[in-house]
This record gives sequence, C-alpha cells and structure tokens, in this order.
Amino acid sequence: MGAYEIHLNRKAINSIELPAQVQAEAGKPLVLSFNNHGHPLHVSLAAMNPARFTPFTHENLFVQGQTEYEIPIFEDAEEGTFSIEVVTGYGRTKCEMRVFVRKPLPEHVEEKEVKEPEGLKVPWPRVAPIAAGLILYGASLVSGIDTLKDLAFFILLAGLLLPWLQQG
Repeated sequence: MGAYEIHLNRKAINSIELPAQVQAEAGKPLVLSFNNHGHPLHVSLAAMNPARFTPFTHENLFVQGQTEYEIPIFEDAEEGTFSIEVVTGYGRTKCEMRVFVRKPLPEHVEEKEVKEPEGLKVPWPRVAPIAAGLILYGASLVSGIDTLKDLAFFILLAGLLLPWLQQG
C-alpha cells in the first residue's frame, strides 16, 4: 500500500486535512505522508487503543515541506481498528482518522499444469508373464495335458516374484 497523504496549512494556519479512514496490512508499516503547505509546524500523533496492532503510541514531529512517517504494524496482528489523532497548533486543531488493520492477502501462486494421461499405458514386462501363464493354464484345461498346468504355475509365480525382487 502507498502512503496516505495528510495536508497541513493548506486551507488555513494549522489546518489538517486527512482521510477519515485508512487501511493497514499486518506485517507492513502504515505510511503517512505529511505535506506542509505553509510555515513549519509541530504535529503531534497519538494512537488510541493500538496495543493489539502496533507498538506506536505517540510521536511529536516537526514538519517542514514534505515528511513521511511510518507506523509499524505487528506481523501477527488480528483484523480490527484503532484511531490516530493528529494535533497541530499546540492542541488548537485536532483531527482523527480510523485505521483498519487487515490480514495480508495471499500472494498469487501459479498452479502447476496437470498433465492429462495420453492414454492407457500397459506395463508389458509385468503383464506378459501373467498373460502367458493364464493362456497356458487355459490350454491345459482344454487339452488335458498336466505339464501345461505346472508350466503355467511357474510362469505366474515368476511374473509375481520378478517385479518384487527388482524393487530393492
């Protein structure tokens, strides 16, 4: 967020023009830009009920021309409000602005592209022994040759054990 402008001595001697309300983000300072349109003067800043949001309580500034002043906001500050009183002319002119503290907005995070599967990919080195074993077992049932059953059993067992042994 940019600096909030406060104009001094623009309309009359010791006049104060400031926004009625401003926003501050937790963890970032509230920047006030004082723009003095007349003779140099002292400005007193006082925060009311700021303890939940900032360590700032009071400051006396000498403003000649343009001056920026930062009010720190706690990083872990909850959302809420407090007020800042701006005083010139040794208490003769007073204005107040309300500060709305909000949590920082989450930064935009780019989403990773999700690749859609191009198609079903069959792991043939793992599927082929199982398919061969099932075919041999079916052939043994049709033909009645018991040796094909034994061969199908060993191929199926090898198809299950080899990938398991290759993992380590």
